[in-house]
Amino acid sequence: MSISSNIKRLRESHGLTQAQFGAIAGVTDKAVSTWESGIKEPRMGAIQKICDYFNISKSEILLDEQELLLLSKSKNKPHTNTIRIAGRDGSLVERQLTDEQLALFQSMLDQMKPIDDENI
Repeated sequence: MSISSNIKRLRESHGLTQAQFGAIAGVTDKAVSTWESGIKEPRMGAIQKICDYFNISKSEILLDEQELLLLSKSKNKPHTNTIRIAGRDGSLVERQLTDEQLALFQSMLDQMKPIDDENI
């Protein structure tokens, strides 16, 4: 499944119209329609609102079934210095880091400010 099908499945499983789902996400029914048809993808602010409302993780919207399966399997493994980075094309890259690299990466993340969807 893709983001579009995940959103549609979530909306339909709760018996919501696109307008009702849009109200939850803070967007119009037209925006929900473009998400479900794969024309556009929701911004992270809208995804966060959806996740908060339905008490689900972002990965349940962003990842397809195979990626979710890999993620669940990796959660059962012992902790490693592995990071996963999602590309703009939807690809997922996994890299092993040394302890020093992981500390540097974490330091960089800690210094980043959240993106405000309104200013993108």
